[in-house]
Amino acid sequence: MTSTNNASAIDSYIRDYGSENGPVGHRRWLLWPKLQEMGIGNTDRYNALWVLGNPGTPPVDAPEFIAWPPKGFVPKQVVYPRWSFSIAKADFTGTKITMKYQNGSTISIEMEELTGIYGDNTIVWKPGININTISEDTVFMVSLKDVGINDETKDFEYEVVLFDPKD
Repeated sequence: MTSTNNASAIDSYIRDYGSENGPVGHRRWLLWPKLQEMGIGNTDRYNALWVLGNPGTPPVDAPEFIAWPPKGFVPKQVVYPRWSFSIAKADFTGTKITMKYQNGSTISIEMEELTGIYGDNTIVWKPGININTISEDTVFMVSLKDVGINDETKDFEYEVVLFDPKD
């Protein structure tokens, strides 16, 4: 339950602010490809979300991974301090994440503790960027090396382009 309501409540769940929300559990449930049933309720001050129903089979067109922010163009207003990357049954214990600006400058990263108790396995980190200073399209290169999948390791790389729709 969150102390906000309506659309801002969903935004709050995706943000998952606070020291106790390092594993971004609310976000993981909401973006979980197996999520088939959910319930939501509002009062004039609060919101409650129910997502622990019977999981189903992910759709055939489900993406290979779920990232927040997702790859591609994303309004900076929905990008939060914690970034995440999820894959069912992935092993992130040996995974190394790097982030760079398009010009090649490296971005510092603070890792959150791994936990597999919400939705798909997820790795969470805080990049050393200030979203509020972005005034033009800004490209971030995200790279994950050595993601364990089915007793093999795989690398992933994608671009996130933050923009301000108000500009």
